[in-house]
Amino acid sequence: MHSDGCWRWCTGGLMRRGGQGRSHVSNWVRPNRALQGKVERICWAWGLANSNAQLTMRLMKLMKPPTLGWLVRLGTVLGVCGAGLGWGQPEVKSIASSAGEPAAIKAAQPPRAKAPSRPHGRMEEMSPDELEEVLRDAPVAYVPLGTFEHHGWHLPVCFDGIKAHALCERVAQRTGGVVLPTFFYGTGGGHIGYKWTLIVPEAHIVPLIEATLDHLARQGFKVVVLLTGHYPLEQVNMVHRLAQAAQQRHPQVRFLGLAEPEVTTPQPGDRYGGDHAAKYETSIALALKPDWVHLERLTGGRDAAQVTLPTTPRTEASTHDPTHPLYAIHGQDPRKTASKALGEKLVEEIVSRLAQQVESALRQARALATPR
Repeated sequence: MHSDGCWRWCTGGLMRRGGQGRSHVSNWVRPNRALQGKVERICWAWGLANSNAQLTMRLMKLMKPPTLGWLVRLGTVLGVCGAGLGWGQPEVKSIASSAGEPAAIKAAQPPRAKAPSRPHGRMEEMSPDELEEVLRDAPVAYVPLGTFEHHGWHLPVCFDGIKAHALCERVAQRTGGVVLPTFFYGTGGGHIGYKWTLIVPEAHIVPLIEATLDHLARQGFKVVVLLTGHYPLEQVNMVHRLAQAAQQRHPQVRFLGLAEPEVTTPQPGDRYGGDHAAKYETSIALALKPDWVHLERLTGGRDAAQVTLPTTPRTEASTHDPTHPLYAIHGQDPRKTASKALGEKLVEEIVSRLAQQVESALRQARALATPR
């Protein structure tokens, strides 16, 4: 109800009497909106507005400065009690319109709830019931791949794997699905023999990943994604072959096997998408988790005997010179070229493009499962 309407309803009998009562109302209540609301609640609580105008008049006469504070407190107490017991109606606040007249304020609407996201999470942290929910609503499994490999003095040695896992999680947040623990054993690359690098022959890797893909297909996943953050040619070809072979064994499932540079645009100054611990990877690390990056550690002067193994390749080129600040880095100097802004752009490009591929593959898999 409009505030002025409430006032007329509460004090109708009083205003008709005119004289002293109207004077009190005009002088003390009208200019004070907050007080007016409290008096309204008194009238509602006691039911005086329509049944006992004389008693209402007496209440109005109390509205002199010495007793004003008392009446405000009384109005507050009775208003709360009346509302709690269902007496009368709640106060409707008002504001002045552009024409100077009060205008009712609409009750604030609660924010509209966002549509619930598809179920997703890390597989190792999910219960069987949670996994069943994923199979029902978003049957997608992500298998991140990486390796143990020297990534310069400024990045973690297992960066390829933790990068792939973080990217898979971001895609899963959009598509739904589960992200398996990272498979940290990879093959190929130019850092074989480096300290803190572990490169495994393909023949040792393939049976484990094949068994994993077969298991996921039997469990009921409709799309399985192999995403490798380690991408020398040997690793990328292996991932492609694994996905293709699994597709032949399980035609009802869609398998995607790729390296993340396959869904990004090469950056200015790079001959191809991706690099090794340089502008591209360092920028992605800054976007995914800045704590991974320590550019201040890119300094020279380390003891070569301490930071290498007898099998470590040694040349004067910065990549193979353990005393050089850019040791083990392939690509543009990250100190000059890497940035979080670039990383965020690259991450969004990878995540959005891969999510589109997954959604398309899921539609295809569901179409195959639909009876014709």
